[in-house]
Amino acid sequence: MKKRLVAFLLALSMIVSVLSSCSIEEKEDSNNGTDTSDFSDDDFTDKYINYFDSQRVKYKCESIYPDNSNVDSILNNINTTQTCDFIYDGDYSKIKDTIINNSKEYISKIDYDYENPFESNDDVDMDLVLSFILNIWNNQNASDKNDDAHVFQTLKIVFSGYSTTNLAEYFSDENLIVLDKNAIYEKSQRDGVSFAWAMIYVLSHEIFHVMQEPCPCRIQKGQKYRFAKNNYTCSTSSTLLEASAESYLYNNDTGRLAYDLKYNYTYTEERKFESELLLLNLFSENTTLSDYYKAMFNTDLESFIDCFGLESQEDILDFYKIIFSMDGLDEQTTLQYDVKFNNRLANGTTEEIIGLTYKANLFNMVLKKMVVYTNNNPDFSLEENVAMFNLVKGIITSDIDDTTETKVINSIDKSEKKYTKYLSEKYNVDVNYVNELEENDETLENIDLYLIGNNSDFIGDTETKILSRFPEITTIYYPFNYIDNDNYKKFEENILLSKN
Repeated sequence: MKKRLVAFLLALSMIVSVLSSCSIEEKEDSNNGTDTSDFSDDDFTDKYINYFDSQRVKYKCESIYPDNSNVDSILNNINTTQTCDFIYDGDYSKIKDTIINNSKEYISKIDYDYENPFESNDDVDMDLVLSFILNIWNNQNASDKNDDAHVFQTLKIVFSGYSTTNLAEYFSDENLIVLDKNAIYEKSQRDGVSFAWAMIYVLSHEIFHVMQEPCPCRIQKGQKYRFAKNNYTCSTSSTLLEASAESYLYNNDTGRLAYDLKYNYTYTEERKFESELLLLNLFSENTTLSDYYKAMFNTDLESFIDCFGLESQEDILDFYKIIFSMDGLDEQTTLQYDVKFNNRLANGTTEEIIGLTYKANLFNMVLKKMVVYTNNNPDFSLEENVAMFNLVKGIITSDIDDTTETKVINSIDKSEKKYTKYLSEKYNVDVNYVNELEENDETLENIDLYLIGNNSDFIGDTETKILSRFPEITTIYYPFNYIDNDNYKKFEENILLSKN
């Protein structure tokens, strides 16, 4: 999003009063049954774009969700983004020495139960661990190294002298990483890796949180935002902050570290939420997964908005409502208690209280992106489109069970049928033929078998085209273990039928 667009959106922003109703509503489909024979290609495409754009399911107690005032703040804050003036000389060993000295000095001045990890007698050489991680950082291209190096100038790393509920934690206000060495050792035993490897995994995650922090000179020069948790006027989301710090460990090319973590990592639920959102990035042209990580690690709000293809104030609002709901479901906020109080609900799971409304709304946002992508890429074949549609359906309907609200389920079903109709009209084939393709397509299964065993025997023409067109599809697979067209079949058989 360019600065002109930001200014334009601000000029057009409207004051919208948010009703306090906690009911769930859906806009009616006014386009069903429309004859498209007299429509131009643009009219045809716009019809479906407008359809998916209009399909929204209301969240429980939507009045406590972000509103247009939040979006106005986001757009205003984008204009304050600054760059770092610090110059990194390329020698990461100096940064390592600085962090070690900072840690020693910090512990000497505080009256707290912390240990210096670089003077510990434990069976792990923290000097080597830190060198290994900084070498990975020095060779990556996702962040501004000047900015990171500036933040590293005051970074401290300590061992906690007591048991905690976390393996580690980064405290941005103190620029301090606290590691629970006992918990990390126990994790190494559970995972069957050495203590040193477990320490590398955990400390890398926390270092990536440090990279999400803007350097002090950017704030001093007037940047009015940082990526803080639970702040929906100037940030991303708590879930994405955790997910990106974790997923970058294995989506980045880091040799054995990346290989191990593809199949053995924490923050599974956060990564699932992240993969769902990355479907928007997948179909947003001119942006890649790399742009997502650059936005997260450079604390760049404009790039963050861009990498998900959010082109209007309404898009941004819809997106922030989705991540607000995700944060609540991930228990990063008090949303479940707010909804429970406002609705006078009895006890239930977090999912039952908050609901999975975001899935229906995200599904429609992704389908709108797919319509635009299909229109802009005439060589995108029906077979490729169906395979990607099956991927989207499988991911969106994962984890939906029979406790999910009927309106959410019906909205997904309605939009699924609408996109199938779109495919039949776009490619001029019978809708039953499209349905048969969706049901019998083995493309996702073949790609999955290829990813697991690196066996090209499973890769045909359609699979090759998809992997070439959407190389980052592989990163979306891992949190879900396995996605194919059977996922949506199970949704239809086990969930949809039980609601009708």
